[in-house]
Amino acid sequence: MNRRALLVALPAAVVAANASMASDHETSVMASFREWKAFRDWLEAESAGMPDDHFNEMVARQYDMELSMFTLSSIDLRDAVLKLVAFTDMGQDFANDHDDTGGRLMAEIVALACADGVSS
Repeated sequence: MNRRALLVALPAAVVAANASMASDHETSVMASFREWKAFRDWLEAESAGMPDDHFNEMVARQYDMELSMFTLSSIDLRDAVLKLVAFTDMGQDFANDHDDTGGRLMAEIVALACADGVSS
């Protein structure tokens, strides 16, 4: 395939990728992410008064949920992105550069991947 053919095919690839992100069905990764996100939100809200030992147990449980999610096959691009979002703790573990380039990128990724109520 030559460069011209690639450039002609590019718009179709972008449309296909967008269609892949906007899946109408809930995949096993989406369900796992929803469960992980609910647990993460609860842990974040409740961790202030939690004893350290209990907090560490809950963090380990969250990590186990992430590992379990990664054993599931991604059906589409959104599934893979949701795994990335979980792996980086909603982008917080990705956003440590000086200009917050990673943080801005992860904010976009989270907004796209969690559209249509996937994270609620």
